[in-house]
Amino acid sequence: MQHKKAITKAFLTYDISLVSIMNIPDDMDHISTVFSALADHQINVDMISQSAPFQGRIDISFSIPSDYLSKTMLAFEEARKTLKNIQVDIDAYNSKISFYGEKMKEIPGVAAHLFKLFSNHKILIKMITTSDNDISCLIYEKDTDRAVSVIESEYELDSFETHRF
Repeated sequence: MQHKKAITKAFLTYDISLVSIMNIPDDMDHISTVFSALADHQINVDMISQSAPFQGRIDISFSIPSDYLSKTMLAFEEARKTLKNIQVDIDAYNSKISFYGEKMKEIPGVAAHLFKLFSNHKILIKMITTSDNDISCLIYEKDTDRAVSVIESEYELDSFETHRF
C-alpha cells in the first residue's frame, strides 16, 4: 500500500493546551485583536483552525504550550475590552503528533488511512491541521503512548522525534 510509504518522519510534542475562542465577529480587525493580544504577551501559537462564518460570527481554535495558560488568560482579559462577547474554552493535557512525508502530496488517502488507524485504536483526534506534506493531530495526552506504538508499527518508523513547543 502506497500510503505506508508516504509518511517518513513523525514528531511528538507533549504538554499542549487547546484554546478555543467562540463568538468572534467575522472581521479581520477582531481576529487581529485576538492574535495581537497573544503576541503582546509573548505567546507562541500553533495549529490554528477557524470555523466557517455563521451569522457573522466565527470560532477559532489553536494550540499553545500549557506553560502559557496563565499568560493566555491574561491576554484574553485584555482582548475582552474590545471583544465583549467572546467565550474562551481551555482544554489541557494534550499531545501533538505530526507526520511528515515528501510523497504525501502525490499519494491519495494518506489522511484517510491515518484517521482510520486512529479510529480502530480508539484514539480521539481533537484538532487537525495539514499542508502538502504534513499532517498534525492533537490528541489526549493519555493516548500518546498507544498512538506512538500504532504509528511506529504501521509506518515502520524507527522512532518519533520529541519536541518541546
